[in-house]
Formats: sequence, C-alpha cells, structure tokens
Amino acid sequence: MRVLRRGSTLRVVRVVALAASLVPLLIADGGAVILHHEGKGLVVTVFESPAPAHAGLVDLSVLVQKADSLDPVLDATVTLVLKQGELEQSAQATREQAQNKLLYAAAVDLSRPGNWDYVIHIQSGTEKEELAGTLTIGSEPAKLSAYWIYFIWPPILILLFVVHQWLVYRKQVHGKLIRSGSRSSKGGLSPSSQEQIRFSVASDAERNAIA
Repeated sequence: MRVLRRGSTLRVVRVVALAASLVPLLIADGGAVILHHEGKGLVVTVFESPAPAHAGLVDLSVLVQKADSLDPVLDATVTLVLKQGELEQSAQATREQAQNKLLYAAAVDLSRPGNWDYVIHIQSGTEKEELAGTLTIGSEPAKLSAYWIYFIWPPILILLFVVHQWLVYRKQVHGKLIRSGSRSSKGGLSPSSQEQIRFSVASDAERNAIA
C-alpha cells in the first residue's frame, strides 16, 4: 500500500532541503549565547562559535538592537578587548565580516586555553554600552557531539511529515469505504467494495490480535 504519492514525495524532498539548509545558518555567525544585556537604549546579545570555544580562532558575533522596538542597529561601532594575564587581544567587529549582516562579527586568535576576560564597547549615535564577561577557552576542539541538536531536526521533520501523510491517507481510505457502503446499501455492495471492506476488517483484526 503506497502512502506517499508523487506530490507528497516532492514535499518530503523540499522539507529535507529546507532543514539541511538551516544547519549551516544555525552554526555560522552564532553558536552559543554567552551574554545578553538589556540596557535603556540598546539590547546586546553576544555569541561564540565554535561552541564550546577551543584554543585557536574564535568567532565572536554581536547583535545590537534598539531597546524600544528591538529593531537591529546597523550603524554601530563594536570593539572587542580580551585579556588573559599579560596577553591581550583586540578586534573591531563589523557587519562585513559576518555572514548574517544583522550581526557584527570578528575572529579573535585565542591560542591559550583558560578564562579570558572580555570587554565589549558599543556606540550607536548617542547610545553607548560597555559590557564585560568571561570567556572559557577549552584545550581541545569541540567534538561533533556538541552539535547534535543541529543534526537531529531533519530526521524529526521527515518523520513527522510521513506520519501526517499516513494519517491523511488512512482517513481518506475510510471515508471512501463509508461513502461506497452508503451508496450500495440499497442495491448491495459491488465486488470491489466488498473486497476493500474485507481487507480493512482483516487488517483491523490483525492489529487487534497483535495488541
């Protein structure tokens, strides 16, 4: 018994393609939120990638929004300063370096594992914010298991779609049987309708026996 017809198969392909296209977007320019601050004039969210971060190049992305409307601010100046002991790294985060042009991104070379204290200076017109925090850098690259959440969504979406199509198909089959039985109640059932009903009853009996 075929559940998915040609149109349904095409929809499954589109779902798979859409889910697959979202994976790199979720990983790029974002990763994990390490800081969220709601000021009087600006709302600032800071991301790290990879997550968790490890020694080497670390991408830091900053989302700046207006506090009253949450519209993205696209004309801000964002400066990052990171320190660990005598080591200091500074970088200008810009939209040109970000794949998502709503973010300000910078790649910082943090070669020494451990805790790095950072300060982020943000200015947009007369609005200013200075945020501080600590970034933990691991000694080993993040394992693939750290990204498991991004890879489980495609099969879940496919499974939900297939179950939905099966339920729709089953409802349509039972509806046809009921309408066919109603039309044939006065003159008797046709051989094909009788065969469909016997098949449906037999299937129900097998499921009940298994249960």
